[in-house]
Amino acid sequence: MGLSIYEKNVLIDLARSAVKGFMEKGLQDDLAVDAGSISQSLTEKRGVFVAIYRGSELRGCMGNVLAAMPIWLSCMENARNAAYKDPRFTPLHINELGSMSFEITIIDTPRPLSEISELQAGIHGIILTKGFRKEVFLPGLLEDVPHNTGEFFANLKAKADMNDDDHDAPEMWEIFHAEVISERVKDFRP
Repeated sequence: MGLSIYEKNVLIDLARSAVKGFMEKGLQDDLAVDAGSISQSLTEKRGVFVAIYRGSELRGCMGNVLAAMPIWLSCMENARNAAYKDPRFTPLHINELGSMSFEITIIDTPRPLSEISELQAGIHGIILTKGFRKEVFLPGLLEDVPHNTGEFFANLKAKADMNDDDHDAPEMWEIFHAEVISERVKDFRP
């Protein structure tokens, strides 16, 4: 997709204002958005995930794989959801907002994964569907891609806690290209 720096900043600002607006006034679908700041690219329908961090600690992440709404609107909705609907975390408090950073992942249409060699770390993500469960692995979780395909898939299933789910259910692995927009500083590891 290749968004401009301006468009990336618009999305980060929209995510932050959606969370702040929710914390101050409650859920609002009618947040005032400057139509002039929304470029044609941001009106495209794509899957979008928004992660909220406090330092290196994940505090919430929500998103959608399906291209159900425009990027800018999906960014706002998923930012609010990450702040208060992610069941793994307690809802964010307004006092935390100043120390939060946002990471937005925009995904292209998923396609079947045929070979592990298709996967490029930091660029692609994976979707595992097994039975009624679906797990999404964003590019940040796939930085170390092993050469052993069986080990790689086994590790992802274990991470999603899907090893024993629906023994007879078929597995479907899909790959997607992602553009990651992040304002957080990655951990330095020598």
